[in-house]
Amino acid sequence: MKNEYRVTKELMQSWASEYPLYNVPLITIFAVGCAMAVLSLNSLVIGLLGGFTLSDGVACVGCIAISIYLLLFGQRTYWSRRYQSQAEEYEVEEWMRSIEFTEAEIVYTNHTVTEHVAYESIRKIKEKENVVILMLEG
Repeated sequence: MKNEYRVTKELMQSWASEYPLYNVPLITIFAVGCAMAVLSLNSLVIGLLGGFTLSDGVACVGCIAISIYLLLFGQRTYWSRRYQSQAEEYEVEEWMRSIEFTEAEIVYTNHTVTEHVAYESIRKIKEKENVVILMLEG
């Protein structure tokens, strides 16, 4: 069985909502954003009650703004950068990606790069609607 599709910027950006927080860096960005927002709001409230300098207020508001940006746009930014990186590497705007399941292995081709994955190296399989995610050893 073979699955083949064209990778475009729009497709990769659509993955931002389809694959939320499967990637460790995205979980880290989300956690840091939440922590910054909570700490900044706490500091802002304490500062308003007890008085603080203008630079303290600017720092709190800045942290809150960064937190909101990370929470709302972190995923989309991640996938946009990932697309841009691959587009520059392949020197094309769109490319073909295929995944073929043979008797002995899975053959994954992304533009001109081909990888062979033995079935024994699959640690876990996650399914979500019509998407299958293979968690590999190492």
